[in-house]
Amino acid sequence: MKRVSIYLLSVSILMLTLYSCVSIKFHDYAETNYELAAQYIKQIKDDTIVVTVNTYKEKEEILKRAISKGSSNAATYRLRLQNLQEERDSETKNLIDAFERHFSFAEVLYMPDSLVNGYERGEEGLFFLDSEGKLDPAVIYNNRSPVKIIQIDAVSWNVVIGNTILPNPFPNNYGYKNGLAMFFGLAPQQKIMQEAAKTFHLRFVKYYNSPDSRLYY
Repeated sequence: MKRVSIYLLSVSILMLTLYSCVSIKFHDYAETNYELAAQYIKQIKDDTIVVTVNTYKEKEEILKRAISKGSSNAATYRLRLQNLQEERDSETKNLIDAFERHFSFAEVLYMPDSLVNGYERGEEGLFFLDSEGKLDPAVIYNNRSPVKIIQIDAVSWNVVIGNTILPNPFPNNYGYKNGLAMFFGLAPQQKIMQEAAKTFHLRFVKYYNSPDSRLYY
């Protein structure tokens, strides 16, 4: 019985290890357009890519409204708001640091996700962040329909223009998969973002150098 238990544990660890990886793949719902995909990778190389930063604006506004009502739970809401803002600031710092360190395929600009729609509608104002995660009037970009890397959830990103995922075979979808780390709760946000930036850079370089390679079909 003991041997069986040890064997099952070993198999479980092996399966988790085999599952441990990072990947950039093609999105199931994206169209396939080889010519357009190749044009986009050249556009990014020659120009800029925008990485959006999660602001959790809706959650923040809900908490602020709850506090303004002066309920008996106001102190709890204030604490939640403080925690949310601190987590957001930490996430922003980790994301910018990851792309500054590991992504050099093209120039990167950082934009709060809550400002994307206004920017693409042509509104005026401040839209881009500096290296400290603060809105910076010195950062200006005139393309109102930029290619963006947007975060879908804690471990996945899509590459889009407008609200449309770039066509396959562009490497348009990223997923962090680390079975062991995630199973034991050892997949820190900073590590996930570093792997995302690093892998995006490597796959963009490979696709740019060989857009017709069967590797991407």
